[in-house]
Amino acid sequence: MKLLSIVAVARRLGVSPRTVYHYLRDGKLKGTKLAGKTWRINPADLREFVKQKEVTYESNADQL
Repeated sequence: MKLLSIVAVARRLGVSPRTVYHYLRDGKLKGTKLAGKTWRINPADLREFVKQKEVTYESNADQL
C-alpha cells in the first residue's frame, strides 16, 4: 500500500495543501505524522473522508 502526501491528497480533493494540513490537524482526516511537518495519508482514510463529506453535503443540500 502506497501512502499519499499532503500535496497528492490536495490535488485529488481540489484544495490547497494548507487545507489538507488543517483537515489533518483538526482530526477531520486521518493521517500519520512523520518527522517535522511531514504527513502521510492512507488511501482508505482518504476514501472514508470523501465519503463523509458527500454525506454531509447531501444532508445539507435540502437546506439550500
